[in-house]
Amino acid sequence: MDNKEKMRIILPFIVLAICVPIIVDFFIFGNSFHSNISNESWTGFLGSFLGSIIGGGCTCWAVIKQKQYADEQRKLDEVAEIRPYIVAVSPSDVKFGDMLELHFIIQNIGLNSACDIEIYAINLDWKEPKKIIEQGKYCLTVNSKVEVNPKFNFNETIYYEFHYVDLKSNLYYQEFRYDYSSNSFISLEPCNMGKINTTN
Repeated sequence: MDNKEKMRIILPFIVLAICVPIIVDFFIFGNSFHSNISNESWTGFLGSFLGSIIGGGCTCWAVIKQKQYADEQRKLDEVAEIRPYIVAVSPSDVKFGDMLELHFIIQNIGLNSACDIEIYAINLDWKEPKKIIEQGKYCLTVNSKVEVNPKFNFNETIYYEFHYVDLKSNLYYQEFRYDYSSNSFISLEPCNMGKINTTN
């Protein structure tokens, strides 16, 4: 529900809350016309009326917020149902002077496909701290795997990020750290970065 729709619901309550007291004051309290109803009765009516308006407005606002929360939760559930999850396993390395070519297998153990997989090396000491080392070569269906062999300098690289999208164009990044002493990867949970822009 967007802001315009919310205002269309709330605006009538605001108008009534403002206009009715003004009208009652002008036609009842502020004139000398005879009325069979006393000013005290009109005051009681006005208090009850404003209480009803405020109560109705609060109820509408609560319904709007509850619907908004339900919509957001539904979107999160939909994303969770198709979330990919990549793990890196079976690393082996080949040295080329100062460079290291690391061979390892990435596997999608998530609930749906991971597409347009990119691998970044991250080092905050670099002039450009994020450097892409593999770009858009892979698309992994559930439980499928592929071997990758990026080249980089392990003395400079702090950690690695995988970027990929799911079937509904939600973009994820996932951090990987390589423990050279144990020759193994540590991978964190995928983080949803929101929808990618698919328009040109």
